[in-house]
This record gives sequence, C-alpha cells and structure tokens, in this order.
Amino acid sequence: MENGKVILPRDVAEAIEKLRKSGWDDATLLDRTEFFTGIIDDDSPLIFQIDRSHSGYTIADFLSDDFEKNMPIYARAILNGYEIEKSPEELLREYYEELVETGSAYAYSESYGIVHTLNILGIKIPGINAPEAGVSE
Repeated sequence: MENGKVILPRDVAEAIEKLRKSGWDDATLLDRTEFFTGIIDDDSPLIFQIDRSHSGYTIADFLSDDFEKNMPIYARAILNGYEIEKSPEELLREYYEELVETGSAYAYSESYGIVHTLNILGIKIPGINAPEAGVSE
C-alpha cells in the first residue's frame, strides 16, 4: 500500500470511524486496545465480554482472530491510514469492466457469461447487470 496504508475489512474500518465520530482519537484507539482484548498468558488473546453491538467488539473480534498478525495491521491502520477491503461484488465489477474495455471476442463471451450467471443466481450488481446508483435505464 502507498504511504504505509493497510487494507482493513469493511466492518473494522466502519467500527474505527464510528469510534472516531464518538470522540476517540488515534491515541485512544491504540490505548484502549486492552479494552478490546485481554491476554490470558503470553500466547492467548481473549475477547472480553463486550456488547456485540459496540464497535469495540468488531475490533476485538478482528484482533483476536490472529492477534500477532492483526495487531500490527490495526496499529498501522490507526497511525498511517487504511483502505477498505473490496467486496467480492466490487472485485467482480472491476474484472467485468476490464473485460468490457478489452473488446475482444473472448472478453465479450466471458463478460456475457458473468451477466448470465448472475441473472441465473438472481444476484444484481450495479454496473454489471443492474443500473449504477443514480443512473436510470
């Protein structure tokens, strides 16, 4: 990532933003990490009993999932910024747009296959088989 930014899951990024809007600054977000997790021993992170609706629970869940991997990611996100992980729909839309731009017969066939598959599954993705937000057909 550029400028030291990391990629965070959408729910974790939204939890951080919610806590920031409630007045938490970077120092508080890092200082309150013990609020999110506790250490039983040197190797065992544990989520304290936090109300699941609290933004801290989302962060605690992320940190405790793989503490040694996720804690440095979380700290870098707070200090250097972050980007939000793309959803499967966003990744598919980007791929679809690349195919359409290519304009080859193969790309046309594959893009048609994507649209057809989504329609069979009853899935609508704006920009692929549904209008973009704010755009009417």
